[in-house]
Amino acid sequence: MLRMVVGLLVLASLASCSFPATQMYLNQNRNLNLNLDGIRTIALTEIEEPANYEVRSLALIHYIPDPDLTFGGLRVNRTMFSELMATQNLHVGQELQSAVAQAMQRNGYDIMTVKISHPDQRTLLRPEDLPAINADALLDVIIWGVPAYEDSLFGAAFAPIFGLQAQLIDAKTGKIIYSERVLYGEGNRMAFVLSVDRRFRFSSYDAMQRDPALVAQGLRDAIPLLSNTVGMQLSKTRSTMGNQRR
Repeated sequence: MLRMVVGLLVLASLASCSFPATQMYLNQNRNLNLNLDGIRTIALTEIEEPANYEVRSLALIHYIPDPDLTFGGLRVNRTMFSELMATQNLHVGQELQSAVAQAMQRNGYDIMTVKISHPDQRTLLRPEDLPAINADALLDVIIWGVPAYEDSLFGAAFAPIFGLQAQLIDAKTGKIIYSERVLYGEGNRMAFVLSVDRRFRFSSYDAMQRDPALVAQGLRDAIPLLSNTVGMQLSKTRSTMGNQRR
C-alpha cells in the first residue's frame, strides 16, 4: 500500500515535471472566436530539438534497463532510448517545424521562420519580450515536455506521449490572439488531447528494442496530428469575421 501511495505521488510529480503547469498566458477556453482579420504573414519560431527522449515506468512488472533516474517506483531511461531513436534519424523538432509551417500555409498564411531565444525549452515567449518582426503575428511553438513512452502505475503497455504548446501574438498590439496546448497521449485535463493508435503500444521495453522503427513511428505519428490541430484552430474559416482588427 505504501509503495502504491509513493507511486501515485511520483506520478503527480512526473506529470508536473514532464508537462509543466499552466502558464499565465495559456487560454483554457478552446471555444474562443478568434479574430484573425488582418493576419496574413506569420513568423514561426524555430522549434528546438528535445535534449533527449525517454522511456518512463512506474509499474513494478516492467523491466527498464540501466535507468538514468530512479525515484520511488519511477524508473527513467534516457541515454539508451535516445540512442535507440537516433538510429531511426528521429528529429521531432525539425519535423514538427515543417509540419506546422505547411499546416499554416494551407490556411493561406505567408510563413517565415525566425529564431527566438526562449528563457528555456519549457517556456513560451512572453508578449512583452516580442522582438521586432516583419510579419503580422508571431506563432511561437515549443515541444511540451519530453517526447517519451510511458506505462502506468497499474502496468499498462508503454505508449507514446508527445505534446506542444503554441501561442500566436499580434505583432502590432503585443496581445495574445491564441494560446493552446495539444497532447498526443493519455488524457490531461489541461490540454487538447489526441488519441494514440493502438499499434504503437508495447508490452515491454524488450518489445520496443525489437522494433525501433515502429517505436519511432509512434512519435512521428503525433507530428501531423499536433500540427493539423493548430492549423485547424487557426483556420480563418473558424475565426470571427467582420470584427475589425485594431
